[in-house]
Amino acid sequence: MPGPFPGMDPYLELPENWRGVHNLLIGILVEQLNEHLPLPFAAMAEERCYVFQEEREIIPDLGVVRPFGLPRTPSRSGTAVLERAQVTPAEVMELEPVEVKQRFINIIAVRDRELITTIELLSPVNKSREGRRKYQRKQSEILKSDVHLIEIDLLRGGEHTAHIPLSRLQKRGKAWDYLICLHRAHQRHRVEYWAVPLPQKLPTITVPLTQEVADIPLDLQAALDTLYDRGAYSRILDYNQPLRPALSAENQSWADQILHEAGAQ
Repeated sequence: MPGPFPGMDPYLELPENWRGVHNLLIGILVEQLNEHLPLPFAAMAEERCYVFQEEREIIPDLGVVRPFGLPRTPSRSGTAVLERAQVTPAEVMELEPVEVKQRFINIIAVRDRELITTIELLSPVNKSREGRRKYQRKQSEILKSDVHLIEIDLLRGGEHTAHIPLSRLQKRGKAWDYLICLHRAHQRHRVEYWAVPLPQKLPTITVPLTQEVADIPLDLQAALDTLYDRGAYSRILDYNQPLRPALSAENQSWADQILHEAGAQ
């Protein structure tokens, strides 16, 4: 059973929901791809690990210790006195490495395990400052290689991360909430994209393979509908809580009407 929205459900974007959405949707997309992929190709869910520095504050003891052997400064009268001002204690921050694992999809030629296409489902990690830098290094490597790259961004929040320039999109004057980009290998200066406003269904996109093999379809809306059902999101999602980030006034009014008609609010 699909959710109340015709396309993407913005409540799936909330941080408390997205990790489960990301992992489950990757699995569903792999299943759908393998239903359409001809021999000798196969789609596989892969995993990479980002390492970040977690901040943990430690407030030190307030005692001041004089190191052994430190000479005392004599006073003008010749009497030895300690004339050290008490140093204001610093706050100490320990930076501990934190691993963040993220799944993505590779399509390979099974015989020699040659990588053909990579599909990235962007996450908040990819769209944050440090995570974006790490992701874009990998993105740059793929764009210079013989591998096709598909980026699926179903998150309204965070920094623009897909390789299509944001300024070029904005100049086209079309409003969008979700973005899918396809970069075909060997086409350095061309990108295919689907810019999707919230009220619209997610598209069925094309997934390129090789010059000898035709593209296959990937129905993102069907995958999302399957996710909503398998993940029991009709029971999990709270449609009375505020969205983060908030919708525009126009989209919020539209969403409220959708949810009211569905009996979800």
